[in-house]
Amino acid sequence: MSLPASVIEYLQSDFVSESRPFCLQLDASHRLIESSGDGEWSGLANLEPGTDMLEQAPFLYGALSDQPQKLNYVSTGDIVMHLLTIPYDGGHYVVMLDAGQSHDFLQQRQQSANEMRLLHASQQRLITRQRDLIT
Repeated sequence: MSLPASVIEYLQSDFVSESRPFCLQLDASHRLIESSGDGEWSGLANLEPGTDMLEQAPFLYGALSDQPQKLNYVSTGDIVMHLLTIPYDGGHYVVMLDAGQSHDFLQQRQQSANEMRLLHASQQRLITRQRDLIT
């Protein structure tokens, strides 16, 4: 599928501004080689090269394998993200995408749907009670 360059540019810009990508390059011992992108939201900004990332980001346990991985909504405290791990040159690239905005949106929709179900059930009970009183 081919899209116009201006559409691709818009989609990329929108995706980057919403997801605020943060990328870590790790060596084979899971130590940080370098980081790039916006890391403030993840709580992992300003890490020094050589930092043991399994200590700093325990959610990486089990996520680093010889195949690319995509884990949705990894939550550490109040942080919700998409986590992508990509094997590279004996180590890994770890890309974190802020999913807080989309997660909050989904939670609000689910809450609204649940409230509607509860309201409907309450109305049905009230109608049934009214019918019972009439008869």
